[in-house]
Amino acid sequence: MEFSNSKPESSPKAPISFDITKSINNQIGENQIQTVKIENLSGKAQGMVVAMVSTSSCYDIDMDHLEMLKDRFKVIDNFEISPDKNMITLYWTYLKEKETKTVDL
Repeated sequence: MEFSNSKPESSPKAPISFDITKSINNQIGENQIQTVKIENLSGKAQGMVVAMVSTSSCYDIDMDHLEMLKDRFKVIDNFEISPDKNMITLYWTYLKEKETKTVDL
């Protein structure tokens, strides 16, 4: 595997697929969205999945949005934000067979 880029290639045999995309918006004051996509490729249920998403120092984390994703929409099971607000950790207790989770941050 080549690790000279910011996103190393995943193993073709990995049971879980992880992808992150960022919206590119050069307008001052406009929202920038990071989309995290987790997909179960294994053909069977998978336990405890964790995604650690690095954020830039100027990224404003909306706690209400994360709480809604957890409590109302059930897109994530839990989350943590690092003290310096440069890392968001997303948790899922399990993924069903062929299940996909998509989270917009």
